[in-house]
Amino acid sequence: MRSYPLGGVSVALGTLATPSGDLSNTGWTQSTGPTLWQTLDETTASDADYISCTATGAVCTLSLNLTAYPGGATQTHTIRGQSSTGGGVSVQLINTANSAVVRTMAHTFTPSWADYTVTLTSGEIAAITSGDLKVTITST
Repeated sequence: MRSYPLGGVSVALGTLATPSGDLSNTGWTQSTGPTLWQTLDETTASDADYISCTATGAVCTLSLNLTAYPGGATQTHTIRGQSSTGGGVSVQLINTANSAVVRTMAHTFTPSWADYTVTLTSGEIAAITSGDLKVTITST
């Protein structure tokens, strides 16, 4: 059986944006707490609490608590995860105002907890037109 634990999701867009609400969920469960976002809303990802699923194709969408969109500085997206069975995730960062996908990222996890960070391009940063972002995570 595959396992896809995630210990944190964050987007550094000038200030750190972390999950702030569950928008939809099919197949993910949290290790503690009442919601997925409350498990992942840490400014520093923790391996002590996490969300997980056991099958490919599980999808959740989380809102991010960003209130101002970024300028031209370097911006990153980080997800923390592990999989002892070679699982991974596809992650979409979405500008909610116009439903435009800012970036799609694929991460294949290792058996140990690790951070997977992607630096957004200047074009991707420019595609963020408001402080209203969401992230969709799909197990692969």
